Amino acid sequence: MLTTEEHEAIVADAVEGMLKKMPEIVANLMVSNAAYAEISVKFFDDNPEFINHKEIVRSVVQMTESANPTKNYEEIFKLAVPEIKRQIAVKGTVSMEPAEKGSLDLSCDFPTTGDNGAL
Repeated sequence: MLTTEEHEAIVADAVEGMLKKMPEIVANLMVSNAAYAEISVKFFDDNPEFINHKEIVRSVVQMTESANPTKNYEEIFKLAVPEIKRQIAVKGTVSMEPAEKGSLDLSCDFPTTGDNGAL
């Protein structure tokens, strides 16, 4: 069993170690974000048809990145293109206008075998 002093010393060492690594971690995140931004700009320059569908691009890229954690951003964007195109095509077939009230007929005649409504 650890004494209180030993426990506090271990925690203090761990905290100090993490604090010393913070500048490196932040620098790596900044470099990663800069690379992502640069690749994003190039991606939309190369695929101008996606500009009006950024929500789809964002969603598909995130899913692709999750499914391919070892790939770099350039590869992820390339892998995402077919799914982005598919989702844009699907979205184009869906009406985003509200349906008219009462325009949906939900009635149907189900066959029954008896008076109790059983099939």
